[in-house]
Amino acid sequence: MSDSTALCGTQPNGLTKRLWVTPTEFLVTTHALRMAEWALTTRERLRPSLPDPSRHGPKLVYRDSSVMLLALTHVAWQLSYEDAVDYFRAHADAAQAAGFPPGRVISVGQYWERRRALGILPF
Repeated sequence: MSDSTALCGTQPNGLTKRLWVTPTEFLVTTHALRMAEWALTTRERLRPSLPDPSRHGPKLVYRDSSVMLLALTHVAWQLSYEDAVDYFRAHADAAQAAGFPPGRVISVGQYWERRRALGILPF
């Protein structure tokens, strides 16, 4: 195994579940927010969504691309829903890189609902 692998050894097969970069470094280095927005725009062109349902209560303040990047971090770092949201709450630079408004991060319940509505399946 080369030294440049993103996985490091501790298990019998020499691999661990932890990535060697932080979610913040990953999001910034890959321009993840821009790529997520492009992916969602492309999806809309290929498969237009239904009109937004009538809603009661406050309008959504979190972009779909931010929810998508939270889901990516959630799965890539094998975090629970709560741990993924808590990571972004504790790391303002990661929240900013994912496109969350300053000082605000989605709640666990709203994240679950928005992720489900976007069709982001567990992978």
